[in-house]
Amino acid sequence: MPSARRAVGGTVNMRDISDTMPTLAAIAPFASGPVRIEDVANTRVKECDRLEACAENLRRLGAEVATGPYWIEIRPGAPLTSTTDIKTYSDHRIVM
Repeated sequence: MPSARRAVGGTVNMRDISDTMPTLAAIAPFASGPVRIEDVANTRVKECDRLEACAENLRRLGAEVATGPYWIEIRPGAPLTSTTDIKTYSDHRIVM
């Protein structure tokens, strides 16, 4: 059976697939290095500000997160809290 691999950190331009940004942001704390997701300014004007929604929820779990006008960076290593309420902001992409 193959061994499990840890996701690597890096910079990802998600201009063409920005709706999947919340998914990558959710797994980023488990990467081997920082994950920077760029070119996702349009996620700020969806059902909610998805970039800030992801950042806030990850911070609530204990992750170190920085944001800019068009990017989010998540640093691995912080122990994540296993019990906290996640805010959905009435946005189906954040719920998923």
